[in-house]
Amino acid sequence: MPSHKRTHNTIHTTHTQHTLTQLHSQLTPLNLLHSNRGDSTYLTLFIMAGVALGVYVVGIPVLFGWLLWRYRARVEENEVRYWLGNLYYLQTQISWFEMVILVRRLLLAVLISVLPSDSILLPSLILVSLSLALLVQLWLQPFTLDVDNRLESISIATIFITFVVQFLLFINGTATSTSSTTWQITGTTRDILTVGLVIANLALMVIILVVLVWPFFKWIWKYTKLICSGKMQISLRMQQLRD
Repeated sequence: MPSHKRTHNTIHTTHTQHTLTQLHSQLTPLNLLHSNRGDSTYLTLFIMAGVALGVYVVGIPVLFGWLLWRYRARVEENEVRYWLGNLYYLQTQISWFEMVILVRRLLLAVLISVLPSDSILLPSLILVSLSLALLVQLWLQPFTLDVDNRLESISIATIFITFVVQFLLFINGTATSTSSTTWQITGTTRDILTVGLVIANLALMVIILVVLVWPFFKWIWKYTKLICSGKMQISLRMQQLRD
């Protein structure tokens, strides 16, 4: 190869490597943050994402894992079960069911994020996944408390109904925009379905919240009664001593 061609190739390779090095340095997260320094929204979202990653993705699982490991030999004690009972909410023989719940959530997230919204596979696979989840829940009844099993079944059924109604409304909107007269949902029917979905989901959230806080109020009521009865006994004893 002539010397001038080797020199040209060497210069071209050096220039390409220099360009790639500059591009790599510009695409690092730190430089991206500095390049968007003037955008306060980006900085706020970056901080919120970091905090959420540290608390929810790392902090809470590590904390719960440490608690489960720390008190693993005292699981059957009443004090431990009262304090950490929510971490032992599955029946012992099917404690693996937590992995089923995680796989179900991951599968739904992957289907919604990967498949296009106009794909016929998206609603079909989501409906199949929710139907199987509901059948498995009704069959195994994995939670130790009956109220938890009922709430899980109602939650899956509510998600199923919500998705079906939203999909029908989406199809109706698409048919209307394309001037298709095959079938259409009237405005009144659409409003009724939307209001019904909102009320159903809000009612479910309220029920779950009540179930969560009810043991706390029972605990307050129990110890309030004990304190009041103790004060009454003390007052009666003092009155007896005076007499």
